[in-house]
Amino acid sequence: MNLQHIKLDNVQIEATRGIDMVDADGIEMTNVFVSVAQGPALQMKNVKNSSFAKFSYLSKTGDVNVAGELTSSIIFRKSDFANASQQNQYSTEVKKGSVKVD
Repeated sequence: MNLQHIKLDNVQIEATRGIDMVDADGIEMTNVFVSVAQGPALQMKNVKNSSFAKFSYLSKTGDVNVAGELTSSIIFRKSDFANASQQNQYSTEVKKGSVKVD
């Protein structure tokens, strides 16, 4: 069963490891800050129909990782990244156009 329809607004997370989403649908994060000691700030696999606005993070060893052949309709704001092409890593099974940075 998928994790569905979760909305986080104005949240600060401080943890050893970042957010790990698997088989999620309809996730909305607005004004979320994640501070992690190790690993990526956000890791997703087979996530769909989700959006991230004003998403920021502090991570010494990772950024944003996206994986899964079922991943689709993910939207990030370009303004949330200094260099989106370097900060976001996509595995080879993620279909082209599944993740947009607008």
